[in-house]
Amino acid sequence: MQAEVLIIGDSHTDTLARGCERLGIGYHHVRSSGEAWFEGKFAFRPDKGLIAQSGPTKKKLLAVKEAIGHENIFESGLPVIASFGFNLGMLMSAISAFDQGICDLDGQCDEGAETILSQGFARAYIEANCGKNFRIIKNVAKVADITMVVPPRPDAKWNRQQFVELISERMVQLGANVFDPSMVITKDRGTALETRWLNEDGVHASPEYGELAVQTLLDHAVFGTKKSAA
Repeated sequence: MQAEVLIIGDSHTDTLARGCERLGIGYHHVRSSGEAWFEGKFAFRPDKGLIAQSGPTKKKLLAVKEAIGHENIFESGLPVIASFGFNLGMLMSAISAFDQGICDLDGQCDEGAETILSQGFARAYIEANCGKNFRIIKNVAKVADITMVVPPRPDAKWNRQQFVELISERMVQLGANVFDPSMVITKDRGTALETRWLNEDGVHASPEYGELAVQTLLDHAVFGTKKSAA
């Protein structure tokens, strides 16, 4: 089957791959752990495109380059759907450990928070931890249509909601599309997904969720645009 899309990112991209399979869409998939992305083990070079440090991911990336026939896989003309750079669990762990809450633009905050964090602080915290991934997104967006897919929403924690909004805002500023499939299901950011949309681990999404996500991207013609699907 001829590939119609590039899937790039962490373990949350597995459900996107399953969605493509269910819809009969060919794809190339370069995937590594969320930890590898969070630790900055990927980079972008104009002549090489995506560069990976880990051995297995290097091999997969090389195989995709050979299959596509481009050293820089993003110059192949294929649209890119990706999920990396959110790292919500890692970002939230330090904040939650100290009962800290992020204010929204209206000055509202989690009632249970002992310490209030400004949006400015949250943005700086995100940039410090996700800056390397943001640079990759910015460079990819210069040569390809890239849609960043927000990880599924297993809970309705306040800080998670704030992180998603701030990170999504930053990714749009960098030239990417941003799509949150959970919004298609729940219709609002304050509602958690039902367990039927999640795998047994309660964190990653089910194949059905992946199918819905990919179908929605196709229905909204997000590929080749610079807008948010939801």
